[in-house]
Amino acid sequence: MKRKKIIRGVVVFLVLSVGIGISLYLVPKAAVRLRCINWHEKILSGLKSDREYVFVAMGVCDSVLAIDTITHEVAAAVKIDGKFPHGIAVTLDGKYIYAANQQSDDLTVISVDGFRVVKTIAVDDFPSDVVPSMDGRKLFAANFKGGTVQVVDLSTQRVERTISSRRATHFGVVPNGRWIYLTNWDENMVTILNGRAEKVLKTLAMAENPNHITVSRDSKLVFVTNYSSDTLAVVDAEAGVILKTIKVGHHPMAAAITPDGRWLYVTNIDAGTVSVIDVERLKVVKEIVTKGTPQHMAMDRGGRLLYVTNPEREGLQVIDTTTNAVVKDIYTGPDPQQIAPRYLSYMR
Repeated sequence: MKRKKIIRGVVVFLVLSVGIGISLYLVPKAAVRLRCINWHEKILSGLKSDREYVFVAMGVCDSVLAIDTITHEVAAAVKIDGKFPHGIAVTLDGKYIYAANQQSDDLTVISVDGFRVVKTIAVDDFPSDVVPSMDGRKLFAANFKGGTVQVVDLSTQRVERTISSRRATHFGVVPNGRWIYLTNWDENMVTILNGRAEKVLKTLAMAENPNHITVSRDSKLVFVTNYSSDTLAVVDAEAGVILKTIKVGHHPMAAAITPDGRWLYVTNIDAGTVSVIDVERLKVVKEIVTKGTPQHMAMDRGGRLLYVTNPEREGLQVIDTTTNAVVKDIYTGPDPQQIAPRYLSYMR
């Protein structure tokens, strides 16, 4: 009986760990850190004003990388004082990057100009996600163990408000600015807040372990991955009701939608695939085999290239959305976590 309880406890821990993005290795983290690349000590091209980049939080390596979307190489890197950056977002003006550090309970603020750390902001326990408001004035932090959402004033870079929300996991900000959707992992629900995160408007029951959210650019549909039920919930953004549930691959993590709203992509971490969904028909039309453990995603501005973090392969994979094929592997070193583009960072 004791052995069964121990095994069950380990399984629960593994599911929880992978679902909310904790680094998961069967070897000590110290050994993994030995494989971290000191990118910040290498001669890199640096950031250029005429280029677009995606930024990657490098969990166990305690760093943030900038990937050039033309050369598909690491262009810049910064070592941070925070421990285990997981969530990452870029302010809408493109000037600052915020990384949520799960093990040091703070946010690192990085200036894109010079790619350097300029501030650290203390938040509640285990921040798992960050996202800017659509007016560009606020930043929202979801604190998983703290059970809170905290609102940061971007003009002062200080926490100005805290709202209770048990097991707050990941955000989806509706582009019209009226609502913020938030998954509550083992509460099996989504919390809907008003656009300024001043109050909770409604909670919506979900299947087991709702995880990541993405929103259509016309502000009509919200898509929620349900990790342990292998499904994607399609929600009417205004009514706050589930319209349909779509079966996807095993243990779906993140979702991303093309700018024209036609295609939705869902990573399935334990299937090693990315599901392609026709948004008009709300139907899976293809499974892209990536191998490894596809997790988080970011789309380029035009929607042609999709960047997928893959911790098992220690890098990113680039998918061409016109052919739905993997066209490039980018090596980053161990433990790439969330990823954000330099524009419209809510589209993750």
